[in-house]
Amino acid sequence: MAAAAGRFMGVDTHGSHRRGERPRERLSRFLRSRYSGAHAVKALAADMRATPKAAENALLGHWPGDLHFAAIVRRFGRDVLDAVFAPEIEPVLAKLQEEERTLEEALAQARARRRQIEGGDHGGAKAGAGASASARDPSND
Repeated sequence: MAAAAGRFMGVDTHGSHRRGERPRERLSRFLRSRYSGAHAVKALAADMRATPKAAENALLGHWPGDLHFAAIVRRFGRDVLDAVFAPEIEPVLAKLQEEERTLEEALAQARARRRQIEGGDHGGAKAGAGASASARDPSND
């Protein structure tokens, strides 16, 4: 990977840099809003079950290790997940909702065409199926 470019995790293909803060920056902001004052590092370290240096790094915008992040999630639950990941999820949800609307419109059009072919509301599918069956059945002659 491109260590010279300063990217150890590869290229940011999600475009989060265009939407503003990265998840680690949102986590840092969230933690700083919960831990302030002279003992912020010590309190966070206790909640994370981490060293003061690991807590300080998290407050400064470094992503914590998986066990430390899990401890943060256990401490704050959905609040921290929403603060950190909602900006990543919301555009995906919006796109999926638009796709749903498009598919629902196409389905409504297909159903309207089917009803028209079946004869509209004048007997529905059963009448159409019965008429087709009797047309195929030679004993009906």
